[in-house]
Amino acid sequence: MRINMPFTFTHLAQKGVKQAFVYVNTGKTMMTFLAEHTARIAQMKRELKELFNQKFPLIGKHMHVNITAQLVFGNKRGGTRAAEQSMFSPYYVADVPKLMQQLDECGFSKLPIQMFQIPIENPRVWVTFTRRAHYQGFVLTQIGSKLCTGNEGEEYLTKLIRDNEILEKLGCHLCQTSEVTGKFQTCKV
Repeated sequence: MRINMPFTFTHLAQKGVKQAFVYVNTGKTMMTFLAEHTARIAQMKRELKELFNQKFPLIGKHMHVNITAQLVFGNKRGGTRAAEQSMFSPYYVADVPKLMQQLDECGFSKLPIQMFQIPIENPRVWVTFTRRAHYQGFVLTQIGSKLCTGNEGEEYLTKLIRDNEILEKLGCHLCQTSEVTGKFQTCKV
């Protein structure tokens, strides 16, 4: 099962997802969301550059200061391709629309997601989607505590989409699979 891109945190909020586990990692300059403090930020940059020039005069004139903010929800750890969903320690968001509203206010409206888990009703479990850049979308990697191996069957996955309105709203669709590691399967382009 697959969700095509572009797909961001905004899409989760707009499609009615109330709660989710997510892994997000992005950054922006401070000017992006604190533009009204431009003079103070510029002053801070000058002060930092002066300190650097005093300590390292030969390279100081070639250095540029940029003040950025990194926004991270969850984290990523090492793991194998076969168990890629275990590579993430996602962050739980209890109110996706409220968080999206706050992100919009400070300039993070197009927050890229690397993986997300959302609850579905029929059956009552959490489903996990992981971003696969080379497939230009998100691929279903886990249903509840069970890893998706490609043996779920087309009828079961079609019923899963049909019985869960949120999956339909997110644009989930079945895709042709191919074997990747000898044990796990993934969507073809």
